[in-house]
Amino acid sequence: MLIQHYRDVVKICGPMQLSKDHLNAKWNKSYGKGPGGTWWSGDLKNGRDRGGMPYFCPSGWVTMSLNVCADSEFEEKCRGWGYLYHGTQGKYVGAILTSGLRGSKGMCYCGAEETAVYFSPSIEYSSHPRYASIEYNPETRKWIQLVLQCRVNPARIWKVEGETLRCKQYGMIVDPNVANSGVEVLIKTNWTDPQTLHKFIKDAVVCTGVMMRVTDEHPLELDYWWTQSIEYMKSWGLAEIKVDPTLLEMVCRRASPDSHWKECKRVEFTTFFFTGDPSLEDFRVTGIPGKAFTRRGMVLSYLPFAKGSMRYAYLLQIPDCHPVVVKKYNQANVEHIKSRLNISMIDMLYRDVATYLAASFYAECFNKLTRASNRKIYFVQPSIVNIDGGLYFGELFQDGKFLKWNDNTGQVNLSQQGVQNNMHFVAGSFAHYMYQTSGENLMVVDIQGWDNDGAITFTDPQIHTRQVAHSGCELANRFSVGNLGRAGMCRFFSTHKCNGECRIRKLRNPLKCNCPS
Repeated sequence: MLIQHYRDVVKICGPMQLSKDHLNAKWNKSYGKGPGGTWWSGDLKNGRDRGGMPYFCPSGWVTMSLNVCADSEFEEKCRGWGYLYHGTQGKYVGAILTSGLRGSKGMCYCGAEETAVYFSPSIEYSSHPRYASIEYNPETRKWIQLVLQCRVNPARIWKVEGETLRCKQYGMIVDPNVANSGVEVLIKTNWTDPQTLHKFIKDAVVCTGVMMRVTDEHPLELDYWWTQSIEYMKSWGLAEIKVDPTLLEMVCRRASPDSHWKECKRVEFTTFFFTGDPSLEDFRVTGIPGKAFTRRGMVLSYLPFAKGSMRYAYLLQIPDCHPVVVKKYNQANVEHIKSRLNISMIDMLYRDVATYLAASFYAECFNKLTRASNRKIYFVQPSIVNIDGGLYFGELFQDGKFLKWNDNTGQVNLSQQGVQNNMHFVAGSFAHYMYQTSGENLMVVDIQGWDNDGAITFTDPQIHTRQVAHSGCELANRFSVGNLGRAGMCRFFSTHKCNGECRIRKLRNPLKCNCPS
């Protein structure tokens, strides 16, 4: 069962990059009263020194134990350290285990100038979807949430604070074992990455296990503390994050307005072209409104079929037309766009379009240097779609196996699927090429899409600019919200390894290039 759970996780989270060297199967466990489960009531008293920190049974979860050190050394290494939990997404696990837990500032109990990482003694608190993302495995049709189990030095705990998930407002108790007033634990960061200036915790936390909860039904349909109140779920937009991947199975056949779809009265597409150089100030994007569709039988999925860190993807079907994927930002990013960036949603959509068009421009240049034996790359054509007055970002639906080869924080997908056909090299080389060709002003990352027998189509790129958005530079404010500026460029080069694709295009070795510092 544990092996199957691990396979489920790996299939969903390819970039997690856990190998057998990371794991110690001897300590894998399933927690609960069921057959083969490990269970205890109350604070575990087994004579081991956990620094006076209580340890309650994480019932309903299984753990894939991490290889912290030799078994004979573990008790000495973690003596006096207690258990805390940190909810996360599968794609971040590899980065956390490699680089450590990165701090945030200005979050709830962390002052504007302080930087810390948040934990909880309650795995149930950490499993709130705000922290532990809900993932779906289309092969097994199961849902998974991930939480990191950590041993923590209690001497390094900075603050113990109350819940910030609006539980008091709705009269909700998170965990009968842990008071709502003490479910958030903060540990200050104590080390700064000289390249990115990101702050991390060192020598205070050891990740000992990847906890996972695998269910046949969507967690929003099950009996968890955060599903007890419809009003509570609405307050967090939890209903919004529910996805229905089975919609992909319906997209190739004509859909009727049933429980999965809602009828559309009017749909209008705006397509775009650009003038100028994407790396200079003369880059301009112009929209051309198309013909409005008003025909019967147009339907939009009620639920998204997929989600990313910033947007949800829905399916739009128009009779006698190719299916269209339409995307909208999640609530957190909508608030960020309005309150922090102070721009309208239509302006944000124009930035998304500019990101696609700039990436597409450099893809065309990249292809001109591609030999006949090499594969060429293309980006999907972006559009803005008005559906009954609601604005969405749109692109044509693509068939095939979707993969992400790198992200905007420097992580590279080195799974078996990620390295197939050396696509991780192609993706890395393209990012490197754009950086060098743009005069080190731009870099495309978050490279993802489809490799269908050499027909490579990318979607949903992010662009880092040499200047950061708050500098007032027009170039920095031109593209989508995933721009991490110089720090993002540095993170890319910290993991990028030049390859044949780079040498074909005479790209400088990233260890010798003028990488921003």
